[in-house]
Amino acid sequence: MPGETDGFALARYVAERWKEVRIVVASGRIRPAVGELPVGAVFIDKPFSAEVVHGHLRSILPDGKLPMSLRPKL
Repeated sequence: MPGETDGFALARYVAERWKEVRIVVASGRIRPAVGELPVGAVFIDKPFSAEVVHGHLRSILPDGKLPMSLRPKL
């Protein structure tokens, strides 16, 4: 991210301010140190596939919040 705030700091800020928000952080440069991401946040290493992102979204969002394309087929 440009400026003085990095993505991990932004994730912590969002988690503190909006507790209901689920957070996914992706980076191809650095990996977060232990405790650097907020509890419950998901880290995805770049490059990644759509399937990896879909899997993480399914794990952190309730079914009612998932896009139709990611909801379980009945």
